[in-house]
Amino acid sequence: MLAAAGAAVLVLAAWPIPAIVVEDIDGGGRVAAMAAPEGTILALRYRHSLHGGLVWEHLRVRDGALVVEAVEAEREAAAEYYRLASPIRRNGARFRVDGLARRLPDLVVRATRLGERALVAAPGVLTLGDAARDGHRIAITVRRWPRALVCWAARTTPWTREDAATGG
Repeated sequence: MLAAAGAAVLVLAAWPIPAIVVEDIDGGGRVAAMAAPEGTILALRYRHSLHGGLVWEHLRVRDGALVVEAVEAEREAAAEYYRLASPIRRNGARFRVDGLARRLPDLVVRATRLGERALVAAPGVLTLGDAARDGHRIAITVRRWPRALVCWAARTTPWTREDAATGG
């Protein structure tokens, strides 16, 4: 009976679950991971290089991939920069474009302190320029990973609580 329970625990720990995996593809390996069941929401936040102000790309996990659903910016010019088909509307102090459904097979960004790139999700904020070497390429993907590995990686990820809501 004890052996059967132990085997069940091992199977459960090894069972793959959907996860968002963040990796430094220029040599740093895994930076972060978190469980990501269907519908998980998160945002990629960064400072716009041309127009300044923060920008949030609102993402959702759909069918095993990241999908951009909205873009929000502190400055209207930053929202206009992307020339998105949907109209820009004011959302409090920000400018927002909704109605997007851009599927991203993979998302690769540079980890720069200057650009203040960060992943904002339920566990908190992962500042990419602090989690990886400055200038390195960071891949953010949805994968199936063993449950135990996702749990371990989530506990060792340097999430901060500065801004735990995906809206920034």
